[in-house]
Amino acid sequence: MPTAPSSVPEVFAALAEHGYLPDEGLATAVFLAMTLHRPLLLEGEAGVGKTEVAKVLSRWTGGELIRLQCYEGIDASQAVYEWDYAKQLLHLRAAEATGEASGVGTATLEGELYSERFLVKRALLRAIDHREGPPPILLIDEVDRADDEFEAFLLEVLSEYQITVPELGTFTAAVPPRVGELLAVPRREVVRWLTGRKAGAVADIEATNAGAEDFGPPPSPKGPILRWGGPDDAEIIAADELRGGDTIVVPCGYGGIDALSHG
Repeated sequence: MPTAPSSVPEVFAALAEHGYLPDEGLATAVFLAMTLHRPLLLEGEAGVGKTEVAKVLSRWTGGELIRLQCYEGIDASQAVYEWDYAKQLLHLRAAEATGEASGVGTATLEGELYSERFLVKRALLRAIDHREGPPPILLIDEVDRADDEFEAFLLEVLSEYQITVPELGTFTAAVPPRVGELLAVPRREVVRWLTGRKAGAVADIEATNAGAEDFGPPPSPKGPILRWGGPDDAEIIAADELRGGDTIVVPCGYGGIDALSHG
């Protein structure tokens, strides 16, 4: 397939051909994500087909599907990389047994231990450091379960498409993962981003089904957004009118996905 689809109908036809029947809103969102190389956020209840979108995109593009399952306490060693300490120790003992350790300097031996051969690449680094074949599809699932610090780190990775390993330097994606990243995020997080409310206030609104006015104006409102259901089904709404499963078009002045952690 080409680097990016040429039209929304092309995306609609390709998804349908590979076993997923989208509506026009989803096809439009996928088209924009693939064209702009930006993350695609999908929100909804379990079983509505969020993960299946990533699988279908993988089949269509031919890119590897790389999945990162988020959970409370996840950190870089599970999501980005870690060193294979067992192999490093074996290498060190082998160097000592053969006399190699005494024949080279400490700096040289340390350089060997922290070379890429001992680096275990996890999902994020595998996606960024992809070198051959079609760009992969990176599925990041249940990001709302991760800690705030990891969410902030994740959003930084998504904005720059690069990861730094102190011992080796910076890995940068030559070609960003096709379609960017697919995230399953709760509606309250999107509302928090769009309105500038604190997470607790958004949770209170959802828990009580109260209107946004009951909690006062947001500290830094960003204005209306467009709910997109197709050329004949689009309307301007406030962030608090967002429903699960909606496809939204947000003005670029809101900061995009890069600003999600700062809402």
